[in-house]
Amino acid sequence: MLAVLRVCAEHGLPLVPFGGGTSVVGGLAPGRPGPFVALDLRRMDGLLDLDPVSRTATLQPGLRGPRAEALLAEHGLTLGHFPQSYEWATIGGFAATRSSGQASAGYGRFDEMVLSLTLATPQGTLDTGRAPRSAAGPDLRQLILGSEGAFGVITSVTVRVRPVPQTRHYEGWHFPDFQEGPPHCAGSPRTGPGRPCCGCPTRPRP
Repeated sequence: MLAVLRVCAEHGLPLVPFGGGTSVVGGLAPGRPGPFVALDLRRMDGLLDLDPVSRTATLQPGLRGPRAEALLAEHGLTLGHFPQSYEWATIGGFAATRSSGQASAGYGRFDEMVLSLTLATPQGTLDTGRAPRSAAGPDLRQLILGSEGAFGVITSVTVRVRPVPQTRHYEGWHFPDFQEGPPHCAGSPRTGPGRPCCGCPTRPRP
């Protein structure tokens, strides 16, 4: 990968990392006309390391959401990140776009789960390490998270994982008209999951 990046840099060729191809933020569109290189990461789809004691996992960038959950579930763990693009989006894409999902109110955004990353660049590999939050100096993770491939290609992501919930509860809300919905939905994050907000009518689903 480093060799490909160096060749692209030497010849001024744009390089686009390709994960799941959801292109929610238009990342698949080249920034300018002309030739470019698409770097397919789909074969980098493994679980590199798992520490069940500290509940951390190191994942490769081409690992899709469902596959990541399946690998973690074998150990009774979950990432808990389920954006609308979940079925096809990849771990690298989650990090590169600072992904947020439907479960973010409970587990937090993806960038809040990330402990460290490695990044391949034309100059070499950058490993952000796992220094404590109180360590002096800039947090290089924030340079990579949400960068959408501007500084290099994410090659691994270490994240916090959590135990798989023992139970799951789903609800459907029915409102008489569109105007009734927004006030209730705005109140839901304040009251927390599983609690009715503003007296909103609920219609439980199995």
